[in-house]
Order: sequence, then structure tokens, then C-alpha cells
Amino acid sequence: ARDAYRAWDRSGERPRHARRIIRILRRTRREIDTVQAALAAEQPSSDNGATYKRLLTRSLREFDRGLSFEIGGVRAATAGRIALARTRFARAGRMHRLARRHERRAVAAIEQVLGPG
Repeated sequence: ARDAYRAWDRSGERPRHARRIIRILRRTRREIDTVQAALAAEQPSSDNGATYKRLLTRSLREFDRGLSFEIGGVRAATAGRIALARTRFARAGRMHRLARRHERRAVAAIEQVLGPG
């Protein structure tokens, strides 16, 4: 995805290159849906496992929201709406940071049971 962003940026944010980025982001969102469904089907075996599942679910949801804002940012930038694009990319960044925070907390909860991996 990073290479696609660079190509899009170098092209002057042309729609043809934006389509590739949007396609990659949508594909990633579909993969997140698959992981969320598999995670929802699992039953936690301990309180820490339940915490892990809850936090990982939040992490995936926030990451998905971040991808959605990135798609909006790409569309806005391609349409020449730079201020809106900046806002959407900033929100995407906040969502991704929040997702990483939830993920770190989830890993810490499960490491209490399994030990550091």
C-alpha cells in the first residue's frame, strides 16, 4: 500500500492511481471482516482471554475506521479538496494510533496468561 501511496502522490494525485489505493484499502477492510468473524466465534478460556478478545476486537474496529477515513482522504485529495483530505488523513492517523494502543493492551493481557512470547 505504501508504494501505491507514493505512486499516487508522484502522479499529482490523479484518479487513475487513486483507484489502486482504494482497491487495496477495500481489500484490507474485507480481510479485517474475516478476522473479526473468526475472533467473534472464539470463546475465551479466561478473564485475560476475554480482555484480549475485547481489546483486539476494538483494535480491529478502529483500524477499519482508519482505513475508511483513508479512502475518504484519497477521494478528497483526488478531487482537489485538500483541507478535507488533510482532516480525513488526520482522523485516519488517530484511528490507527488508537488501534495500536488497543492491540498493545490486548497483547499485554494475554501475555499475563501465556508469558512473554
